This record gives sequence, structure tokens and C-alpha cells, in this order.
Amino acid sequence: MGCLFERVFLWATGTYVLLLLLSRLLALLPDLFSPMSLLSPLVVATVGCLVFHHRPTRVETAHLIDERADTGDLFLTNVLLEKSPESYAPIVRVQARDRSGSVLPSQIVPYIWHRPALRLVGVLAVVALAARFLPQLDPFGHEEDRLRIVQQEKNLENTRKATTMRRKALKAKKPEERLSKKTQSMLDALKLTFATMKPEERKRNAERLVRQKKTVTNQWRKTAGEKFRRAMDGQNASPKFGGMRNPKAAEWRKQLAKGNASALQKELKELKKLAEKLAETTDPEEARRLKRELSRRLKQVADFAKNEMGTPELAAAAERAMKQMAMTEMDKMTKDALKALAESMDLASLEAEATAQAMRDMQALEQAMQAMQMARRANAKGAKGLDGKKAGQPAGIESYMDYYEKLLREMGDGKGTGGGMGGEGTGKGNKAPEDDTAKSDFTSEQDPTLLSSGKLLLKWKTKGAAPTGRSREAYRESLRKVKQGVNEAIERENVPPGYHEAIRKYFDSMGAKDDGT
Repeated sequence: MGCLFERVFLWATGTYVLLLLLSRLLALLPDLFSPMSLLSPLVVATVGCLVFHHRPTRVETAHLIDERADTGDLFLTNVLLEKSPESYAPIVRVQARDRSGSVLPSQIVPYIWHRPALRLVGVLAVVALAARFLPQLDPFGHEEDRLRIVQQEKNLENTRKATTMRRKALKAKKPEERLSKKTQSMLDALKLTFATMKPEERKRNAERLVRQKKTVTNQWRKTAGEKFRRAMDGQNASPKFGGMRNPKAAEWRKQLAKGNASALQKELKELKKLAEKLAETTDPEEARRLKRELSRRLKQVADFAKNEMGTPELAAAAERAMKQMAMTEMDKMTKDALKALAESMDLASLEAEATAQAMRDMQALEQAMQAMQMARRANAKGAKGLDGKKAGQPAGIESYMDYYEKLLREMGDGKGTGGGMGGEGTGKGNKAPEDDTAKSDFTSEQDPTLLSSGKLLLKWKTKGAAPTGRSREAYRESLRKVKQGVNEAIERENVPPGYHEAIRKYFDSMGAKDDGT
């Protein structure tokens, strides 16, 4: 048994060393020779002993006893004569029985383990040193190819994990619903405020509207931010090289600006079908054609999401799909990469729907801000009809806007018809009544910001009358420069559209007072 174990062990170790040399010196095999792999010769030797070991026969045992105990074939003769009719067979059996008492098992099968064990340990030590210090050579470039494939497999696995996590997060937000839960909750709270307003509680109404305005405005900024500015203005879309632009991008952008992602989702579904078709085809020429078409259309979607819509989540999904598409060039990864690509198309479709929902949220919040502005104007003028019960509790914000618009028009707070390029006309109706004795939280403050642009480099004080008209002229020039920066400031500060007109009207009124009008 011991000799068999040693023989199998040496054979397994030799095979291990041969494979190690092929891997390290020629890179014909992947380097799988970790420290734990050194146990493989021992495992192979153990299994070999269990498989190939057989019990010795009675003849072999008797022959070994005769050889080790120097009994002159006594036990072998006894075994051979067990069924013999010879007359001297009983004599042999009696002699064998008498001699068996003096035969020791340790003499017949001695257990000598020291020297074989030392040999095995020495061989293992040499192999371990070779596995540790033998350099990795790559004369044919096989190892470089293997490392690149391993790295790509890791990258593919990482992209699939990212896709799975993002898809779960999006499904939890339910982008297929018209509005997000947070936006819908804010609109419900605003409608409740409108429905419970009373004309005799002007101060309370104003306080509630101010709180609602702050909440809705903050949510609008979070929803919009820098994200959808390019989507709202098609002129800002960056053209392709040479002035060429994706013909489908205009339709995608137009629909997304209205909160509809059906056109973009249709394109993504077609790309997913192309990926599935590519995975099934066996024609090399057809596979190359499908890869070219899929790559081209994927790039169009990625460019649209990044450059024209400015949506990082949708752009990230498209970029991830393009990376997975590039991995299909490796034959060993084609099927896995195409499967991951199909998953990315599903994610991109969800991202498109989430973008459309965000656009719907933004538009609904802008409408809510306009309704609040109209409600504040009606409340400031003391509208007697400003009663939620009289409004009939309309179903949506649009109904409240119609109600407040009608109410303001009845009070004379409307705009007349402008005369050509002459500007806005005079609204019909009289000045709204005001009660100066009413208590309010209004505080008279003055903005310390300088009207003049730039730094003050020199100040010179003199006594005497100022030249006629010079101070007014300087004031007008400073005011003109400030007006020029109003539009830029509105865009830079991300002011909601509902307040643009009021801001511009304020600066226009400053110029009118200076002219004495």
C-alpha cells in the first residue's frame, strides 16, 4: 500500500511540474497554480491507492511469510496442499501451525514510514519553490489575451450588477405613473390649500400660500435643475460633425419635452430585438452587419441622452450598453455580452420613462406655481369670491387656474390689448382697495447691493452743487447695465418660469419712476 501511494504520488507530482512549466514558460495554460494546488498530488495519490489497491491472495501471503520468516516454503506448501489427497498433507499442516506461533506481523509487513515521508516532503518543497519563484513568460501572447478576457469578464459582471441595482431602484419609483408620489402629494396639499381658503382670512391665506410656494419651488429646482434645459430648447442641441444630426432626435426630444417617451422607448425595443437577433445568427456576414447597425444606433441614443437631453442616468445606461457591445468582439464573451446588452436596453427604457415622468413633474409644478401666483394676487386684492367652496373644489390645478383667472378678470386685474410695438395696454378696472391700518408681517428693507457693475476703484468727495443731470444720467446708465444682466441672472439662479415676468416687471418699473411716469 505504501509503495503504491508513493508511486502514484511521484507520478502526479511529475504531471503537476510539467503543467507548471507549460503555464509559466510557454503560457500555453492559464496560471492556476495557487498554494492550495500543491495538495493535488497528495489527493491524486490517495484516490489512486483507494482505486487500484487490491487485497493479496492466500498464495501471495503465504509466499511473503516464507520469504520474510525464512520458513522454506512451508506456508506456501500448506496452502497448495489444502485440498490435496496426498498422505503427507496433514504433516505439513501440523508443522505450519506450530511454526505460525513464532511468526510476527511486524517482521512480515514492517511499517517503515520515515524515509518515504521525508522523500514526499522533499519533493513537495521543491515543487512549492518552483511554483513560487518560477517567472511568468509569455512568448506567444496567450497570457495577455487571457488577462484581457478575464478583465472584460469582470467588467461585464460589474455592468450587469449596476444594471440590476438601478433597475430595481427605478421600479420602486414606478416611473410608469403620470406623476411621482412626491409631486402628486405636493399638488394634493396645494389643492387642499386652495379648497380651504376664505376671503375673510387674507393673512392666513397669504401665509399658507407662502409655505406652499417655498415647498413647490424647491421641488421644482430639484426636478429641473440643469437637467432638462436643453430638452426645453431644441436650439441648444449640439449638432453632429459636419452639421449632421440624428433625424430621430428631434422627435424624441419633442415628445420627452411633453412628458412622453414612447418614441425613444420604441427605438430601444428595436435595439433589443437587434441584439437578440445577433445572438441567434450563425452567418458571419449577417453578424457583422447587425453589429455595425447596432453600434451606430446605440451611439445615436447615447449622444442624444448626453448632449441633447443632458440626462446623466439615461446617458449612463446607453454608455454601459455601448461598452457591452464592444465586448461582443471577443468570441468567448459574445453571448454573455449580448445578454447584458438586452438587459441594458430594458434599463434604458425605464430611464426614458423616468425622464418623461420628471418632465411631467416639472410642468405640473410650474403650473402649480402659476396658480399660486394668481391666488396670491386675488388674495392681496381682497377678492370676495376667493372661497374654496365657491370654487366647487375642481379636480385639478388647471381648474383652479381658470377659476382664479376669471376671478381676477372680474376684479379688473387683467391686461388690455397692446397697441402694436407700443407695449402693453392699460387693464380695465379700478385700483384695488387697500387698508393701511391692517396688520401684516411686511418689513420695509433696502437691498444693500450696488447698482453699478464692477469694483469701486476711487471715491472723491467735494462740496458744492452737483451738475444738473449728471447724477441722473449715471443712475440711468447703472440701471441699464443691471437690466442687461437680468435674463442671465434668471437663468444662472435657476428661477422658476412663473416668476420671470414679475422680476422683469420690477426692473422696468424702476426705469419708469426715474422718467417721472
